[in-house]
Amino acid sequence: MIRISRGILIPAGVPLQGAAALAAYTEANPLSVLSHLSAAQLWRIPLPSVEGNDWRIHLANPPSVGAPRRVNVVGHRLALAVGETLQFDGVRLTSAARTWLDIASCLSLQDLVAGGDFLVCRHGPDFPSPRQAIASIDELVQMVARHHGHRGLRTARLALELIRAGADSPPETFMRLALVEAGLPEPELNVVVHDAPGWEEVRVSREDLRGVGM
Repeated sequence: MIRISRGILIPAGVPLQGAAALAAYTEANPLSVLSHLSAAQLWRIPLPSVEGNDWRIHLANPPSVGAPRRVNVVGHRLALAVGETLQFDGVRLTSAARTWLDIASCLSLQDLVAGGDFLVCRHGPDFPSPRQAIASIDELVQMVARHHGHRGLRTARLALELIRAGADSPPETFMRLALVEAGLPEPELNVVVHDAPGWEEVRVSREDLRGVGM
């Protein structure tokens, strides 16, 4: 057995990465949940390099209990409503929408928009790579409306006005934001392009960004 923290032992040979490395921290205390940047990494929310390389474990307890205190753990106190926590690969963590709100306190507006774009991105069955949204824009809106006075709330409110479904990556989000900031019309995202009817072979392609009117 390998001791990784007070009262937390991992069998030797178990890969210490991903959810397997984090489950023990939530199992050690039934009130603790993975949160903030650690939850964001499990949800695969794109993070800037500094935050993405934060190897510390972010854990949250209810306010009445006090923040977790362990080596290499960043402790938080969160009042979590019903539906704001769930099980993911054996780990208790904050929901995708709640995680997005919590990381609003440490991300820039652009990076938070990119994270929101990732969560709400969806593509239908006619798209070359169909994709289901992890959270809806409505869920993000409701999460922000539910938590008055939350850290990062101003950034989250500004981000909500800029989030769009359809961007597959942060570079697409950043390009879209730059075009709008420059005063250009907002582009359409990931437009599926079909050949004209009557062709012997129907080909499908997609454009990451297409300017309005093109």
